[in-house]
Amino acid sequence: LTICTLGILRLILHWRRSWYIKLRASECSHKDAQFVNVIDEHGVESFRPIRIQASKANLSLVLPTDNETIQKVDSMRYFTFRKLKYVWLPASEDWVSPADLVKNVPLNYFHSAIELDTGLSEDDVTSRREICGKNLIDVKLKPILALLFKEAISPFYIFQIFSVIIWFNDHYEYYASIIIIMSVTSIVIDVYQTRSQEKRLRSMVHSSGEVKVLRERIVKKISTDELVPGDIFFVPANGGVIHCDAILMTGTAIVNESMLTGESVPVTKVALTQTHDDDEEYKRLSIEKHSKHILFCGTHILQTRFYQGKKVKAIVLRTGYSTLKGQLVRSIMYPKPVDFRFTKDLFKFVAFLFFIALFGFIYTVIIMIEKEQSIRDIIIRSLDIITIVVPPALPAAMSVGIINSNLRLRKKEIFCISPSTINTCGAVNVCCFDKTGTLTEDGLDFHALRAVRHAGEEALPTFTEEKSEMNPADFPSDGELITAIATCHSLTKIHGELHGDPLDLILFNKTGWAMVETVDDREESEMQLYDNVQPTLVKPPQELLRNTKFNKEYSVIRQFTFSSSLQRMSVIVSNPRDDSSHDMTLFCKGSPEMILSLCDPSTVPESYSVLPIEFNTSRKFQAQVDLYAQHGYRLIAVARKALELNYAKASKVPRNMVENDLTLLGLVALENRVKSVTKGVINQLNRAHIRTVMVTGDNLLTAMSVAQECGIIRPTKTAYLIEHCDDVVGDKGRPLLTLRQAAPCSEKTVDGDAVSVEVGKKHILESSYQLSISGPTFAIVTRQYPELLDRLVSVCDVFARMSPDQKQQLINDLQKIDYTVAMCGDGANDCAALKAAHAGISLSDAEASIAAPFTSRVRFLL
Repeated sequence: LTICTLGILRLILHWRRSWYIKLRASECSHKDAQFVNVIDEHGVESFRPIRIQASKANLSLVLPTDNETIQKVDSMRYFTFRKLKYVWLPASEDWVSPADLVKNVPLNYFHSAIELDTGLSEDDVTSRREICGKNLIDVKLKPILALLFKEAISPFYIFQIFSVIIWFNDHYEYYASIIIIMSVTSIVIDVYQTRSQEKRLRSMVHSSGEVKVLRERIVKKISTDELVPGDIFFVPANGGVIHCDAILMTGTAIVNESMLTGESVPVTKVALTQTHDDDEEYKRLSIEKHSKHILFCGTHILQTRFYQGKKVKAIVLRTGYSTLKGQLVRSIMYPKPVDFRFTKDLFKFVAFLFFIALFGFIYTVIIMIEKEQSIRDIIIRSLDIITIVVPPALPAAMSVGIINSNLRLRKKEIFCISPSTINTCGAVNVCCFDKTGTLTEDGLDFHALRAVRHAGEEALPTFTEEKSEMNPADFPSDGELITAIATCHSLTKIHGELHGDPLDLILFNKTGWAMVETVDDREESEMQLYDNVQPTLVKPPQELLRNTKFNKEYSVIRQFTFSSSLQRMSVIVSNPRDDSSHDMTLFCKGSPEMILSLCDPSTVPESYSVLPIEFNTSRKFQAQVDLYAQHGYRLIAVARKALELNYAKASKVPRNMVENDLTLLGLVALENRVKSVTKGVINQLNRAHIRTVMVTGDNLLTAMSVAQECGIIRPTKTAYLIEHCDDVVGDKGRPLLTLRQAAPCSEKTVDGDAVSVEVGKKHILESSYQLSISGPTFAIVTRQYPELLDRLVSVCDVFARMSPDQKQQLINDLQKIDYTVAMCGDGANDCAALKAAHAGISLSDAEASIAAPFTSRVRFLL
């Protein structure tokens, strides 16, 4: 048929894949299939052949079974889809990728592998490489001829060929020649742009090196391309790049994940501990839950530490395109289909012209038949009407426009790794912003401390006066609040200089304490038995050393790293000079809401918060948390707990066993100023009828204060908070939602008239109010009130206490109601939302980051 139709049928089938599949194959079971039709989450179909690989004398194939064992098989059925190999598992009758094989692996498997200390055999390496492939993220350059051919057979250029043939036959040689030159130029420009994009992506992601691995009890030096899942390798002391996803088993590592997240703050990775939470789900590997133990591909090693002479070891989890870096690269290579209003309007315009041309075609044929013209003239003249449908210079103009836009962006130090997204930006009608570091300044300014005074068993705890200096003599409990601030952080020293989260740096420097990464001689013998103990010593400033009351040093024994989902971090510390090494203290800091839920109610002042907390019934005092939050301050609550543990138990105790019944120590207030350019940018977007939304992990009242100051909440509209009551249910047994008018957050507002905002579904929303909601309430609405979700995301402009997954969900929900969404963020918590948005802009110091299509080295809004 292809030959008989001169290739026209094959060309039509290339454009309509569903027709091609119906002609080539019929449906059957997966066990008998020779081809699979893969449909991704965006509805894009791909027709892939199934291949069979047989085992050989020197190659044994193994596949996992249902009972978590592996068995040898004679042959293996697989297909490849977007750089990944999917293998058929007869036991579960399912197709799985290498990334799926590491899910739900028992944690005991990794500990057993380290204890045996043998490594993989050569047979194991060979069989695993056959399933997972080489450890390469190789972006292959497509041949120029293939790119030219693929571009030339697009519907537009096929129509151009048809038009040029008509024009040459109608003696429009000069015009047809000019159109040919323009079309060829357009194709060359598009191919050049595609090839440049491939080269840039290849240079950005391709890397290889050498690594020491343990195989058959022998340490070997191999290329990183030869790594396979299950390999035990030695993490370099400093410098170098991780070329796979691996789980850290011994020691600690400080890494930079800016390549993946766009955030250049050093991250500390700790070894996987022997015991975990009692919850069954924590006994199996979860990439999300155990991310603090996982070294991701593409991260740079800044420094590693090992104890008791043990080298820092890790076990390979995923390789190649199965890694987190590989998944991000695949999302760039195979982006979701470009479906935005510009393209839709373009097709409507062309369809309208075609409709008119069709009438002209019929009219011309009738008139020329009446005038008894020749058949040749009738065909040429009537078809000539059809050729005016598509403007000949349209593709060239679009290609030149994209390239010119890209060059203009680069001049402003905005780098684009997905040029097709540039056109999408013209259709954006809602911009979502992270708060800290995006709308506000990167750094935080320390404002004040409010300690809690515990007078005794009979008297209620109260807040002290505001203190702007950290002098232990001015605080109750011998300045224990300052001790907590000085020890509870994730800072580390790299080449003698402190690095870590900017917030931790500000608070630690304010205390005046010093950090020494070593251990005291008296405790070294016992601490060396446990290689996950942090040998960090924190000392008070010199002026306090002369006062025996405040002359206390603390060793950080255990660190529970900060988690966005948990909204807190903790450390277990001990005083090396204490007579008993079993007297330890847990210091915990985090969001005021989370710390409040972990504290003993009797240690919390009744003026803590007006939020509906079950044990906070008295509201006769002004709530301190809400008071600070309404004025835009960022708040951190600090608490403690006395522990009776030895070093062995402290190094292995589950987090949820110690983070409870805490004693509240106080509040830390930090000022986060709005960037000078933020107000103008937000006001400009509002005047352009582009809706602005804040999505942050910060406190709801703080977020509303900043939103009002920068103009997201307009002064002419009334602001309301949506809250939920867990202990009050409605008629259908669902938690009751309440609407509360927000108090004025700040006196600093942006002047401007109320604006109407274009919303999806082709209607205009003109509301006289604006809504704000927190993450927990948003989760309630998502699960319990799905019928309200579309209307909520259409009018709610401030989303606070949002987890990374909720940020991504919000972007998806906005897209479902036909919004074209841009997301602007600067941190690791924004990565999922940046990738989900139509246009993601990462404010990063890195020139090239795969965290988002756009990366701006200028860390302020333009």
